[in-house]
Amino acid sequence: MTDCVCSKPVNCLPELTTASSENQQDESTSETNLLPDWTLLPDVVLTCIFGCLSDADRHSMALVCSRWSRIFSRPCLWRYRYFRFGGLRSNRTEAQRAIGFARKHGHALRYLTVICEHPSFSLCKRFQKTVTDFFGALTWKNCKLRHLIMGQLYIDRYWRYDFTRERLVASLARFLKKQTTLELFDMSEAMFGVNNGFKVLEALAAGSGRCVRVLNIEDFFHSRLAIFRNSRFHQVINRFKDISSFYLNYNCMSEELVRNMATTCAGKLLHISIKVYKHDPHYHVIDNFTWRHIRNTCPKLRVSMYFESIGKYEDISRVLSRDIPLRCLQIWSGVHHQNDTWRLSDTLNYIGEHFSQTLEDASLGLENGRESIDDALIAMLLRCKRLEYFDLQVALMVPTMAEIYRLQQTFKIGLLKCHISAENLTGLEIMELENVNALYQDMINERCVDFRFVANELPFL
Repeated sequence: MTDCVCSKPVNCLPELTTASSENQQDESTSETNLLPDWTLLPDVVLTCIFGCLSDADRHSMALVCSRWSRIFSRPCLWRYRYFRFGGLRSNRTEAQRAIGFARKHGHALRYLTVICEHPSFSLCKRFQKTVTDFFGALTWKNCKLRHLIMGQLYIDRYWRYDFTRERLVASLARFLKKQTTLELFDMSEAMFGVNNGFKVLEALAAGSGRCVRVLNIEDFFHSRLAIFRNSRFHQVINRFKDISSFYLNYNCMSEELVRNMATTCAGKLLHISIKVYKHDPHYHVIDNFTWRHIRNTCPKLRVSMYFESIGKYEDISRVLSRDIPLRCLQIWSGVHHQNDTWRLSDTLNYIGEHFSQTLEDASLGLENGRESIDDALIAMLLRCKRLEYFDLQVALMVPTMAEIYRLQQTFKIGLLKCHISAENLTGLEIMELENVNALYQDMINERCVDFRFVANELPFL
C-alpha cells in the first residue's frame, strides 16, 4: 500500500508533462495553420498586389523568391508611366529614375505622360539631355506606345539657344518615326516655330499616320502664326487617315483643311475642338458650304469652340458659321475697353438663332458693365432646347436670375447644371438674390439638378 501510494504521484508527473507539451504543440500547429500560405497565391492575385504598390515596394517584393521576381517582370505592371521633367524643382534623381525605367521596362510601356514644367534658361540643356536620353532608351528597347501626352513645352518661350532646341526636336522626331501604334498624341502648348513644328508632325505621320485617332495640337505652334496659309501643314494633316478627335487653333483652320478632312476622315471624325485666341490670326472665314459638306460626310461630328479675349460680335459671328455642328461653346470676352462696342446681346441672339438644335454646353464670361444682356440671355435659353450645362459670369439683374429659376420650374428649359456669378450687385441686391435662392431650393433638391447663383458685392456701397 505504501509503495502504491508513494509511486502514484511519481508515475503521474511524466504523464502530465507529456500531455502539456502535446497541447502546446497542437496549439502551435493550429496557429501555424491559420497563417496564410503565400506560396499558394495564384499569379493573377500576385500581379494585382504588385499593381497596387509603388516601384520601391515592387522591388522589395521581387527579392522574396524567384517566382515573385518573375511576376515583377510581367509587362502588364509597366504599361502606364508618368514623369515630370524640367522646372525650378528639377533634380537629377528624377531624370535618372526615368531613364532607368526606360532601360529596364521600356519594352512594356504603352501609355506615357510627360509633364514639362517650364524650364528656365539655365536648365534647358539638362532638360534636353534628359529627354534625348529617355526617348533614346525607349527606342533602344523597341517601345511601342499607344498614348503619348507631352504638354507645356513652350519651346520658343524659355529656350535661349537654338542648338539645344534643335537637338530636342531631333530626338522627338527620331522617336516618333519609330512609333507605329500611337492612337493618342497630345503635345498641346508646345509653342513650336513653323519648321520645328512641321518636323515633329511629319515624323508622327510617318510612323503612326494611319493609327492616330486623337490628335491634340492646341497651341502646338507659336501664337501669331498664320499656319492655315502653309501648304506643308495641309500635306502633313492629310497623312492622318483615322482621326476621330482633333484639337487645334483657329489659325490652323481653313476651308482646304475642312474639305480634306471631310474626305480622309469621312464617317470617322467625331469631334473638333477649336481655340480662337485674340493674338492668333482669326479674320479668315470658313464658309457655310464647307461646314455643310463635312456634316454630310461625318454625320456624328460635334464641334467645340473656345474664344479667348474676344468679345466683339463681328469677330465671333465671323468665325461661328451658322452650319457648324456646335455642341460646346466657351467665350471669355476679356476686359472691355472704353472705345469698344461689343454688341453682346447680338452675340447671344445669334447663338440662340443658329445653334438651338445642337448646343449642349455653354460657358460665358462676359464683361458687359456698359450693356444689358438680360433679355437676350433669356431668349437664348428658351431657344436652345438641348442646352444642359450652363456657366455664366456676367453683370446680371436679380429678376433675370429669378426668371431662370421659374423657367426651370415650369419645364420651359431643362438645365442639369447652371452656375451664375453675377457681378456689380449691391448689398440689397445680394440679399434679394439669397431670398430667390431659398425660394427655389426645394425644387432644385427634388429634381437633383446643380444650380448655384452667387454674387459679388460692390465695394464701398
